[in-house]
Amino acid sequence: MSGPKALYMLYIFNILLGRDNKKLEIDNNMVGARAWVWCAVRNRIKELRARYDMTQEDLARIVGVRRETILHMEKGRYNPSLVLAHRVAVALRTTIDELFMFDEAT
Repeated sequence: MSGPKALYMLYIFNILLGRDNKKLEIDNNMVGARAWVWCAVRNRIKELRARYDMTQEDLARIVGVRRETILHMEKGRYNPSLVLAHRVAVALRTTIDELFMFDEAT
């Protein structure tokens, strides 16, 4: 998954899941059914930080958050806003698509 679809999924996770990156509930009004789409979000923040010899504190300072936020993002316990995801990607000299990966299973 890449491009606008990946950005859309990141937005959906942030807004609808309330920071839970394990499930997404979709209401399909056309058939009146509810479907569960299981999706895990992985990221390469730690790997890219190491490549550029950057600490969590360094990255946090650059993107304007606390170090703990970076820790929780790396562990998959926090889904960043689209703006924060973009800032992290820029700081790590990559794209959002290269930084975040979605593993879907229905």
